[in-house]
Amino acid sequence: MASLKKAANCIGLAGPISVTIDFFGYRTGARLSSLSLGAQIRLLRGRHIHLNLIRTAAFTYDQQKEIDVALQVARRIYATVGLGIGRIKRFVIPPGYEVINDHSEAQDLWNDYNGPAGAIDVFLALSMLDGKKGMAPDSGGSCDKDSKDDSGCVIPVESNADGIGYTLGQAIAHEVGHFLNLEHEEGLPDNLMFPTVPNGGKLYAGQGGAMALHCSINNGCQPYDKEIEMSNAPVPKVTTSDNAPADGSDNAGEASLTRLRQVVAGTSHVLPRSVAMAALVRSDFPNRHRDFEAVLTNEREAPEWRYLAATSLGTIASPVALTILLRALDIRHERVLAGVMKALGRIGDRSALDAIVEVREYATGAAARHARFAATLIAHRIGATDVANREPPARPLDLDRHCARAFRIAAADAVDAERCLRALANQSFGIEFAERPMCQLRCGQRSSMILVNRDWVAARSTRLLATRPAFLGAVASRMRESPSYVVTHLILTAPGEGDNGLRLRVYRPSGELAFSGTGQLTDDGVAFSIGAVSRPGAFAVSFEGTFADGRLEVATALATAFAQVAKQEPVEDL
Repeated sequence: MASLKKAANCIGLAGPISVTIDFFGYRTGARLSSLSLGAQIRLLRGRHIHLNLIRTAAFTYDQQKEIDVALQVARRIYATVGLGIGRIKRFVIPPGYEVINDHSEAQDLWNDYNGPAGAIDVFLALSMLDGKKGMAPDSGGSCDKDSKDDSGCVIPVESNADGIGYTLGQAIAHEVGHFLNLEHEEGLPDNLMFPTVPNGGKLYAGQGGAMALHCSINNGCQPYDKEIEMSNAPVPKVTTSDNAPADGSDNAGEASLTRLRQVVAGTSHVLPRSVAMAALVRSDFPNRHRDFEAVLTNEREAPEWRYLAATSLGTIASPVALTILLRALDIRHERVLAGVMKALGRIGDRSALDAIVEVREYATGAAARHARFAATLIAHRIGATDVANREPPARPLDLDRHCARAFRIAAADAVDAERCLRALANQSFGIEFAERPMCQLRCGQRSSMILVNRDWVAARSTRLLATRPAFLGAVASRMRESPSYVVTHLILTAPGEGDNGLRLRVYRPSGELAFSGTGQLTDDGVAFSIGAVSRPGAFAVSFEGTFADGRLEVATALATAFAQVAKQEPVEDL
């Protein structure tokens, strides 16, 4: 008992505690052959980490049991290299991030929220539309939660569901491993850091040493004991591969597609449903829009699946998909209607714009927010001048140049430009990006591309910017875990003050305004000045230059190293 009390004090627990809930961090009676209490106490004498478990969605009891088993699996994996998992605190955030559509939204999540300092933030979402099993920095996360560098991990619970918790446990250990300096191990399928989970779940001593160097590691309350006792139960190994046919056969052809469609329809459970949806979107099956239509229009389906079906139709971006979405505008459920609005914003035409203007008069909550941005996006894409922008005034964030540092901008090389365009082929926003000009922006460890709408590259086209709204271009950031890119910002313009004035606004794909500024048409192009707006987790930025003759010339490119506005704090999940 004395050892338990000492270990509890070591990880910041005081007063009467429950061994299961407080000391181990479990909420249900779900059990795996796991570490004994004595082994856990001995682990905490040495290197260990703390976790903030932040849920973004409401989970069923069975999902909560999987989360508890997953924490046990992660504990056992890390124990093999002498690393303990200490305090686990549970938090919850308001609705809005239940489903993560892409890497950009994952960044939005950990840029908007952070848990208490001294622990790694692990956000538990319901699912990820792109089928990923998790997201985290693969070159080491930041311990400073106000820095620009990624300060959290995002894990989709449903996408890792196997009915037990083994896969989810490996996903948590894998993504936290990225946070703790570990990189992928391409040639070691038995290793935890093999690119796909589930895998063998093993760690070698060198990986334990690499993790021990991270700033999140606590050294314990006593000298590290090299002889740490652990349970002899092996780390569970699940043999299912992410690359295996969905029907479990050796033939990855028609039968696999049939089973995939069954999973999307909810009549089979051989795969997580969100993973099947992502795979069906990427497939070449011509009638896949009908599968998503059936889910979207089925009122007996859970709102999260109908939302995913709507956004999947937006990714398919076919004329038939657009028609299905327009017919779904009479849906009244706020979350589902928000998905329809989000999809229409990306692929909608004039008829969609007129319908959305009507919907935004009665929509509420998330649906109203997405309807406003969908109308804004379509109006700028098609140049509609008769639709009022209902965006509230932005409050600029002042930059103290003495506390700022420069970020680098240069012309993108041909290989990176081609890689970026290939990655964005399935990220439809209804515009065509030009191959040239394309600029590469580097700020700290982050690398991004500034892309221009092909319609606005020609010098003669820029004169029209003073006469109509325009979708000028986008910013795409390179994903750390792969050489791919994802759109993170959308650049919109509208006529401003005077005959040649412009208003510039840069939004996140979620519709959140991130930057604003002004521009002035010149004889051969546009002179511009852009800064950040005040929002949770915002960094002050000053970006000034000219765009003329298809070239971007930068005069000022400065940003603060730390957030100027505090991030939002999650609420303790009691």
